[in-house]
Amino acid sequence: MKEGESVSDYTARVKSIVSKVKQYGEKFEETKVVEKILRSLLPKFDYVVVSMEEAKDVSKMTVDEVIGSLQAREERINNINE
Repeated sequence: MKEGESVSDYTARVKSIVSKVKQYGEKFEETKVVEKILRSLLPKFDYVVVSMEEAKDVSKMTVDEVIGSLQAREERINNINE
C-alpha cells in the first residue's frame, strides 16, 4: 500500500493483479490474498490487523470481509483526524 492511498484504491489494485494472475492459470486461494493484503498495509493499520487476527480466524475470512473491515476503520481514522 502506498502512502496516501485509500483502502478502496489499494484493494482494487490488488484484485486487479490477482485477476490477471488467475488469467494465466495460476491458482490463488482467497486466504493467500487476505494474508497478502494484511501484510502489505501501512503501519497505521497495524492495530486493525492485530485485532482482526485476534478476533477472527483470518484463514476463514473472505477478501470482501477484510476490505469491509479496513474501509470501516479507515473511515473512523479519517473522521478522528478531521
